[in-house]
Amino acid sequence: PDPAGGLARLGRPTRVAALAAALNLPRETVRRRVAELETLGFCRREADGVVAALPATMVTRVVEMARTNAGNVQRLFGSLARAGVLADWEEA
Repeated sequence: PDPAGGLARLGRPTRVAALAAALNLPRETVRRRVAELETLGFCRREADGVVAALPATMVTRVVEMARTNAGNVQRLFGSLARAGVLADWEEA
């Protein structure tokens, strides 16, 4: 399951209440977090809700983080495979 709505919702306004329900968090907690993200430039309010945004100054850093994360995930799964942890999962 994709609790936050996934790529199908990317760029579309989402109401705080809907986001809170999808994340199973209190509405007030999500409202505060969204306000913080808005202050940092990671989302913007529109008439129909909030929309995720990426400040232009962060694009390079986010790309670097994604590449680093991909490498970390590959190493993790390699270690799990070598340890035999994935054998049962792959059979399922």
